[in-house]
Amino acid sequence: MASKINFGYYDENGKDPNAYDRWNAWVDPATGKNITPGAHYVKFKSEEEKQEFVRHLGESGAGNGTGKETSSKSVLNEGSDLKAGDGRSEGEILREEREMIANGEWEKYLFDNITCENLAGYDALCVSDASYNDQEEVGSFGLIVIPLKAGKMDGDIIVESAYLKDIDNMSFERVCYDMKCSRKSETINLDNDLIKILNGKGYVASGYADRAESESATRVIEICEDNKWKKIVYISDCQPLLQAINKGESKAAGNIRTINKKKEWGGSMLLRRVGSHKKAIVGEINEVGANKDAVGAKYFDRDKSRLYALLNDLADLMAKAELKAKGGNAQSENKCSIHLIPKIEPDESYSYPKSGAESDMNKIYDAGRPEYDRRAITREMVIRVMPLIKRAISNGILQTGQ
Repeated sequence: MASKINFGYYDENGKDPNAYDRWNAWVDPATGKNITPGAHYVKFKSEEEKQEFVRHLGESGAGNGTGKETSSKSVLNEGSDLKAGDGRSEGEILREEREMIANGEWEKYLFDNITCENLAGYDALCVSDASYNDQEEVGSFGLIVIPLKAGKMDGDIIVESAYLKDIDNMSFERVCYDMKCSRKSETINLDNDLIKILNGKGYVASGYADRAESESATRVIEICEDNKWKKIVYISDCQPLLQAINKGESKAAGNIRTINKKKEWGGSMLLRRVGSHKKAIVGEINEVGANKDAVGAKYFDRDKSRLYALLNDLADLMAKAELKAKGGNAQSENKCSIHLIPKIEPDESYSYPKSGAESDMNKIYDAGRPEYDRRAITREMVIRVMPLIKRAISNGILQTGQ
């Protein structure tokens, strides 16, 4: 059972000041699980971290007893209406960004303020995401690997997307496309332990997006192994995958492949979970603790969360481009990146779109465009945001005084 110092409570009406005194009424002492509907708990590493969380609640209107600005699901549920760390709602954030674009202030503000955590000491910043088509029993992924040295970008970034399909019950095909969209096909044979777990089912078809998520992480590790990188920051929006990597064990075939590859590589991964796409703009970036099965919330402000959300969106768009276009649009699916990826004007200059409807991210959702065309568009997007990525990483060093 956690101590009072490392415990917090949140419900429809905000923070409950008597939470500590009623711990046993809410949590089953035998299982440690919630036994009271509507109760939500947060555990912290320190008193300082708890106070920071409480401060965010106060700024966002929690604790006022109205229940109008926040909800009980807001603490750890990425599908919530959680406000940003400075108290702004999603609508307020997007409106302010549109106004800055209209006033010609956005680009300067963005480049001056976008930042991230200090990456000194890490060999690479990596992100991957997946997609799937259950009707065709195929999966896909996209990934970005940014080499680092002394906390700054060092060399060309690595961009890949891949299409995954079962060959039989013992192997699958991985077709990869690099930054230049050059194709490389590879047959991957499963080991006997995984074949037994699958019990006659195809590896990809038995997991779809889950398999593709795992394979994206496995490929990231392969790239790091090939480059002799031993310490990386890895971003994903897939909580089960991150939990499996953190724990070092899993019953899922895809996660087992990732864990085995990590052991073979022998490196370390600082795990970061970003809210998923349309839910990311006011969501949390979570740090997977070294000794925790669950993901604990670690809150960043909007300026600090932009880079990771942007990278996750780009990886997702690359994954989507490898399959037949599914429903959706940038306005709904890519809210966090609408004002971060500039569009190309007729005169080949760049401008930041005021709304998702103006963004060429919508081309990825266009069923009339073939995969090769949508794939090429995602690479153009990466090129357009490269200056912003470099600035965010550089600002991460400057703002920590190193």
